[in-house]
Amino acid sequence: MRVLLRIMLLMVWMAAARDAVAQGPAGSKLSPEENNCAACHGEKDLWEGDTLRLFVPIEDLAEDVHWQKGVNCHDCHGGDPKSFQVPEAHATQIDDAPPGVFPFRFPPTEARKSCVKCHEAQSHGMDAGVHGRPAAIEGQALPLDCSDCHGETAHGILPVRDSRSPVYLDHQVRLCGECHEEALGAYQVSVHGHGLEKSGLIVTAVCADCHGSHAIHPASDRQSTLHAANVAATCAKCHRFIQERVEQSVHGRQAGPGMETKEPAPGGEVKRTPSCTDCHQDHDLPHPKSSAFRLGMNHRCGECHAELSSRYAISMHGQLTELGYVPAAKCSDCHGSHDILPIAELGSSLSAVHRQETCRKCHPDAAGNFLDFDPHANPNDAERNPTLYFVNVGVT
Repeated sequence: MRVLLRIMLLMVWMAAARDAVAQGPAGSKLSPEENNCAACHGEKDLWEGDTLRLFVPIEDLAEDVHWQKGVNCHDCHGGDPKSFQVPEAHATQIDDAPPGVFPFRFPPTEARKSCVKCHEAQSHGMDAGVHGRPAAIEGQALPLDCSDCHGETAHGILPVRDSRSPVYLDHQVRLCGECHEEALGAYQVSVHGHGLEKSGLIVTAVCADCHGSHAIHPASDRQSTLHAANVAATCAKCHRFIQERVEQSVHGRQAGPGMETKEPAPGGEVKRTPSCTDCHQDHDLPHPKSSAFRLGMNHRCGECHAELSSRYAISMHGQLTELGYVPAAKCSDCHGSHDILPIAELGSSLSAVHRQETCRKCHPDAAGNFLDFDPHANPNDAERNPTLYFVNVGVT
């Protein structure tokens, strides 16, 4: 019994080893002399009429990412690449086949199923993601096929980093925009879109940098790269030093950016620390120094700090902002942006040590004892806003 078991295990191991050698992720790496598939299908004179579709130009294969990595015809299509006999080369059933010879896969849709042998993670990611599911709305082209993004010519797929590839940077943005028109329009006027299309930066973020490529999930899904708990790490791929400051700030403490907190945000009810997309929302990412971003900051911060936002709105700074006065002090002018600390900490820009310095950025002549002044409050409230303060900062 033990001998029989060992023999069976040895047979299983040999079969697995044969498959690994013949069709491993790197391909079979046959030399051109051994691959008769290309010899026939690469000769245009052999094909005409309806069979012309079977002609595969050698020029296409030469630049194909799979061909360059040693993936040969039979790795995907099956069959015997060393045979010039059509029945043998295209046999869909093979008995006593030598190692490396597998049944021919036909039609082409069957050949595409072999993609998963090398691209298992990508295939499973697509199946689980939004693009691998049946269309929820009539007219949606779902689920997507590999060729929808990587190109219709299966024998001429270019590396992703090749500027001619359909999924290379600017091509990728337009490709995704064919289905996501609204998102495309917002992206093009964003700081990332401007970097790509106006400044020509190849390091700016495009669709896959933020959403992922194959395993794309809705931002509400914990698996998504843009989920509140994950988006900071996604953005940190490019903005690492900003992320480090956020982690040390009041927004990044406790469990980290985008995570649940025990206490709600000051002046609010939200029990979660903010993350990148809470402030820099959606695809429409105006530059932080732009008028659009500054004038909308109160509302963005107010999504977590509702009470403080309401009080700011009736303050001198808030009323000027409501009138469209861009230079008026906004949240980040006083509290900072990515490195916000609790006011009770000496390092805070609004601590007793630094508050006067902070106010003097806009009011150079600010002086006197105004440490108890509440900048979010109504300036007409004389009890909470001593006249001394307004005199000292030059406001009458």
